[in-house]
Amino acid sequence: MVSILKYTAIRIVLIAGFAGVFYLLGMRSYLLAFVAIICGAMAGFIFFPRQGQEAAGSVESLVSKREHEPAKKPASGPSDEDIEDEIIHETTGRESRSAEVVNPEPTGTAEAGTQMPEGDAATETQERPEQR
Repeated sequence: MVSILKYTAIRIVLIAGFAGVFYLLGMRSYLLAFVAIICGAMAGFIFFPRQGQEAAGSVESLVSKREHEPAKKPASGPSDEDIEDEIIHETTGRESRSAEVVNPEPTGTAEAGTQMPEGDAATETQERPEQR
């Protein structure tokens, strides 16, 4: 963990140093920040490779420790999966009950683009706009 903080401090100092130099040379705005970050990253990569490798090794060891630890479960209360299953069962129960209530009989009106059978009262009393 110390190597990560050490390498981070080195990179911050390099970026701040390059930003100061470029500021004194007259560079301003977002270009100053962009060039300082690029130059600081390159200088850290070239002049401090050992510290970078130590920091990368520390990160790798932290990740491998976390992968090998068993997952911690909460001590009490239902799990998220149990709550989700309960909600799904409640929702599917309502849908099946509401599907039984649907009226299967036609109402006598046709949807747009469909034709009703001839002799129906709705087609006899209404005139279609295309036929006018």
